[in-house]
Amino acid sequence: MKNVSIYKTVLPESTFFADLLASTSAYNEFTGKYKSSLHCPACSEKSLSSFGFNEFEPFTLTPFGYTLNFKFEVKEIKSTLINQVLNKEIEKRQENGETVTRNKKMEMKEGILTYLATKAIAQEHFIHAHYHAKEELLLIDTSGDFYLARILNFLREKLGSLKTTTLHVDDVSNGLTQNVRQCLESDLGLGFAGFSFGQKIVLENSDKDKASFTGDYELSSVLDLIQQNYRIVKTSLYRDGLEFTLDESLKISGIKLSEVLKNQLEEQIVDEFGDDEQVDMREFKKSQALLEQHTQVELLVGISNSLVDFFSQLNAAEAA
Repeated sequence: MKNVSIYKTVLPESTFFADLLASTSAYNEFTGKYKSSLHCPACSEKSLSSFGFNEFEPFTLTPFGYTLNFKFEVKEIKSTLINQVLNKEIEKRQENGETVTRNKKMEMKEGILTYLATKAIAQEHFIHAHYHAKEELLLIDTSGDFYLARILNFLREKLGSLKTTTLHVDDVSNGLTQNVRQCLESDLGLGFAGFSFGQKIVLENSDKDKASFTGDYELSSVLDLIQQNYRIVKTSLYRDGLEFTLDESLKISGIKLSEVLKNQLEEQIVDEFGDDEQVDMREFKKSQALLEQHTQVELLVGISNSLVDFFSQLNAAEAA
């Protein structure tokens, strides 16, 4: 998991999705298996994408709830290619004395897109939606609007309704900036609520001028900019063996487990499999990946709740 979008919401128990898949399944005599109409179909020749549950593992039970496993088949056609073909076609028609109106351009563009779709090869993308039942949080391992919209709309359609709230706190940038300023002016180590600052920090002023620091940056330079009314808009943070980037909208990206934590998790898997020399490495790697995934979810739930609490308290203190 590299990027994540987190929502506060209430989902039904996993049995709802098990029943939903069963009620939409039919026996396929050719494959000898049951297949649900909710499984991701092959992307057709003229389609740009298809979407549905991962046929081989639609959902999995987890220590914190369950994970819905989705599959996308997407034909990625660059807009530059579409515009290139469109401009050539427009030029050809204009040379023949034809007037190409705006509506005509839109019609031509749709036709070109349909044609290019027949030539493109769909790429598979697997997206996981982790539901933490106790905290009522849905963590979807993507920040792509296209994927998020399809998944959330699908859930709304199947559940009848779905209320989601994106985790948000006002003035995250101000909170980060004031915290760093206070730490540096008081000669305290950078950090808050158990979080340590990482090797990246981006500041911006009211004119949208940006200053970026990476690696072993000079803290005095950061303080100088803050004193010149620059504010922190993005920074890398670290806590509990998880490193990530946080921006001013409270969006988390660039998620990475520390090597120390990864080694600890690998040792757990080794202990589970024991000393059997006939270990199936595919099963070993699968178990390792699942443990890392579940650990990331649990850590992200705690981290996101801590971030919301910290910045909410800062805002309340400033408003008092």
